Amino acid sequence: MFGFVKRAVRRVLAAPAPFRVLGDKVLVRRAEAASETERGLLLPDAGGGKPCEGEVVAVGPGTLLANGRYAATAASIGDWVFFGRMAGKEITVDGVHYVVLQDHEVLAALD
Repeated sequence: MFGFVKRAVRRVLAAPAPFRVLGDKVLVRRAEAASETERGLLLPDAGGGKPCEGEVVAVGPGTLLANGRYAATAASIGDWVFFGRMAGKEITVDGVHYVVLQDHEVLAALD
């Protein structure tokens, strides 16, 4: 098989998270900014910033305790979470925007 075909197949069959998250970190796929209202009005790019919400794609094992065990993170994969504007580290992989947050930077999660 050609190399580019193997890479394409691997990309399609890969897990949704592009990499493994370590420690008490949470990987969030940032939500897309709304460009149109429900009635079809186009919204200008007001420079108000990026959405501070998204879907949890991967979760690290948690905080390492003194006894050698891990305390699990509060968020789990698939949760829709909210976080602060300056929270986390932004990364882009294959055109998809992610935010790596520490567990305590997640403000709330939808049930």
